[in-house]
Amino acid sequence: MSSDKKGTDIVIEPMGASFRFGARRKVQKEQLLKIAEGIPDSEIADVKDSIAIIKIDSRDIDGVPYLFSILYLHPDSIEMMYTVTPETSMRKRQLELLRYTTNILVLLKDAYEVDLASYMQVLDVFLAEIREFATSDYEKLYTKYDALLTKIEELEQQNARLRESNEKLSKDMLELRDERNELKLRVDELEKFSDDALMLKIQDWIREHAGEINIGDFCKIYKVGESRVEQVLNKMVREGYLETVR
Repeated sequence: MSSDKKGTDIVIEPMGASFRFGARRKVQKEQLLKIAEGIPDSEIADVKDSIAIIKIDSRDIDGVPYLFSILYLHPDSIEMMYTVTPETSMRKRQLELLRYTTNILVLLKDAYEVDLASYMQVLDVFLAEIREFATSDYEKLYTKYDALLTKIEELEQQNARLRESNEKLSKDMLELRDERNELKLRVDELEKFSDDALMLKIQDWIREHAGEINIGDFCKIYKVGESRVEQVLNKMVREGYLETVR
């Protein structure tokens, strides 16, 4: 909102615009909120299953946001909604917000996997418009374009490293599963003795060891848990197969 020299208020409404590209969220929303809290000069809002990063560049005389942007972090995409004022170049505004979005993507590198093809389509549309209307700032715009491409290459490298990490984690999980199955087989083997079979082995042991049993030695040889051997010994005493000597 602005005033002319006669004191008459003239409301100049900003124009709204937006762009969106594909991106898959890899973390829980709570984790994403913690990461987003580190973004400077912004407000964070929890919106259903998405998160909004609000950046207010200017307000009107009533304190209402005038020039601002809202970056929505959806589960399967990232959407930028923003305003453009009459005194601001649309193409300059687009380039600024694309750069701002790219900087946030670097911060969110562990939280999102960006669909680079989708992102490049947005970038290409903006740059096509800029190339069409650029004048003396043509070289400067391409410098910014090169900077964006550098950031994109960094994101691609980060994605490649993350893919390698995921492959290693998958391999480790397979190895752990094999170890778990092997341990299960060993446990099953250790538990293969029935109570009757175990009672016979205990009786044989006692006969061979002068009427005594060392539970620790017995368990090591037959690979049976001590608690189970103690249970069977108590059962044998109760049923009269053995007598305890004090």
